[in-house]
Amino acid sequence: GKMLSDLIEEKSLTLERTIEIIASVAAALAAAHGHGIVHRDIKPTNIAINDQGEVKVLDFGLAKYLDEAAANQLSEININEEHLDAARAGGSSEHAANLPATRTRAGTILCTPEYASPEQAMGLAVDARTDLFSLGALLYECITGTRPFSGSTPNDIRAQVIRDDPPPPSTLNPVVPSELDRITLKALAK
Repeated sequence: GKMLSDLIEEKSLTLERTIEIIASVAAALAAAHGHGIVHRDIKPTNIAINDQGEVKVLDFGLAKYLDEAAANQLSEININEEHLDAARAGGSSEHAANLPATRTRAGTILCTPEYASPEQAMGLAVDARTDLFSLGALLYECITGTRPFSGSTPNDIRAQVIRDDPPPPSTLNPVVPSELDRITLKALAK
C-alpha cells in the first residue's frame, strides 16, 4: 500500500476519499480511546492505506495510557472488533498490557509540531482530545494540500499551534464546502 503522506504529495485525494480515510482513522482512535490509549502522534506518515484500500493507524510508539478515571470515562464509547483491530495495528496485545506502566514526565514535549495539539505544544497533560486536534490537522492538510501550521523552526510551529487559527480550508481549496470548513476548524479549536 501507500502512506497517506504519499497520497497528499501526489495530490491524488478526492474530498470523498479523504473523508473515508479520516473517518477510518477516527474509528481507530475511538477504539484506542475506549481502551484509555491516546496515540499522540497522528500524522500522514503514520497512516497507511493497503492495496485493498483499508486504512491502518501505525506507530503507537508515543501512545500514552490515561489514568483510570479517564480510561473509565472513555470506556463508554461503543466499539466493534474491526475498529479494535485497526487500533492494535501498531503493536501486539503483549505490548498493550504494558501500557498502564508507561508514564511521561510532566513538561516533556513529545510530538510532531505540525500536528501537535496546543496542550502537547506546551508540554501539558493530554487526553483523547489531543488526537482529535491532530486528526483535524491531518484533515486540513488532506483537503488543502498544506499544513494548518508551519514555520522555520519547531518552536515557531508550536507557537502558531498555541495562538493562531488557520484560515478556513475553502480559502485554499474552493471546492471545500462550508460544512467541511466548519468540521475541520472545530477539530482545530484550541
